Amino acid sequence: MLESAYCSDPRLNSSLEHLWCINNPQRGTTLTPITSHLITDDAEAVRIAEQGGYDAVTPITPVINNEAATEVEDTGFANLTAEVIDYLETGECADLLWIHSLGLSGNWDAPETLRDLYHDEEDPEIKIGITAPVSGVEDKIDEDYLAALQQAYAAQVTMIDSCLSVLIPLLEARVDRIIITSPRGYNLGRHGQIGINTGQLTEDVIHVPFILVDNTFRNNLVRNQWLFSTTQLGEWINSCDDNENRDLNCGVFQSTDSVSPHIHDAPVMHQVIQLLSATERAIRTPAWHARYDLNTHEVIGIFAKPDDRWEANDISDRCGQAGELLADLATSSDNITELDNSLILF
Repeated sequence: MLESAYCSDPRLNSSLEHLWCINNPQRGTTLTPITSHLITDDAEAVRIAEQGGYDAVTPITPVINNEAATEVEDTGFANLTAEVIDYLETGECADLLWIHSLGLSGNWDAPETLRDLYHDEEDPEIKIGITAPVSGVEDKIDEDYLAALQQAYAAQVTMIDSCLSVLIPLLEARVDRIIITSPRGYNLGRHGQIGINTGQLTEDVIHVPFILVDNTFRNNLVRNQWLFSTTQLGEWINSCDDNENRDLNCGVFQSTDSVSPHIHDAPVMHQVIQLLSATERAIRTPAWHARYDLNTHEVIGIFAKPDDRWEANDISDRCGQAGELLADLATSSDNITELDNSLILF
C-alpha cells in the first residue's frame, strides 16, 4: 500500500491520460504493444480510451437507481462488478485489464443499512439523497449536514469494498498483479465545497488510494510512504511491453526474489511531485505542500506536512528558506526533477 499517492491532475481526461500514458510524446498516441481492455460504466472514460488506443472497450450501461438499493447486489457498482465477473468467466483476459467505475461520481445508492452503521442515536436525522452531492464554494457548510454527508460517503465506500472483496480473489486467480487506485478524490466540505473539484489542489482532491497486490511475491503486507503520482503508474504501464520488462522496475518500484515489492531509495525526483489543475499548480514534498493560483499568479498557501493533513494553517510567511524555494517552484514551469537535492529534502 502506498500511503502517499497523489493524482497528477484531478480533471478526469488528464488524470486518465496520465494513468494510461496517453499522448506521451515518447510513445506516440497509442498504448504499449501489450493487449489492453477497458470495462467501464463511465461514458467519458470510454471516449478517452477509444481515442487513446485501447484494443477493446466494453461500455456498461450504468444502473440508475431512484432510491437506495435494498441489497449491495442491487447497486450500480455491483452491476459493474457482475459484468467484470462475466468477462473473466469467459476465460479471456487482456495483458492490461482496466476496470473503471463512476464510483463516487455516480449515484450514492448504498443500502440504508450501511448508512445506519455510521449513524449514532444522537446524530441529527438529515437525509442525504442518492444523487452524488455537489455544492459551490461556500464560506461555511452546516456541521450537521457535513456529518450526515460523511456517513453516506462511508456507506458508499463500504459498499464498494464489499464488491471488491468478491472481485479481487477472482482476479488473483487470473492475473499476476492488481492495482486499486482512483483518478481523484472527493471533497467533503473541508474547504467550503462538496463534490468533485477540478480546481482546488487540496488533500481531499489529490490524495488517492493505491494498493498493489502482486502474486509473484510471498508477502504483500507492506506499507510505504514514499511520494507517488499517478503519472508514474502510467510510465510503468507504458514500460511493460515485453516479458523482460514486466517487473516493477521503472524507477518507481524495485523487486527482488526474497522480499515483497517496495519503493527503493529513489532519487529525489520521486520525493517532489508537481500537480496541476484547471486553475492551480502545486508542489508536494514530504514536508510541504505549496499551492499556486494560475489566474492571479500568486501563492495560495504553503502547508506543513504531514501534520497539517487538511491544509488548515497557511504558514507561507513563517517557513523561511523553504517557503521561498517552494514559492519559486510553484510559480515556475521548469522541470522540477533537476532541483538540488539538499534544497528539497528539508
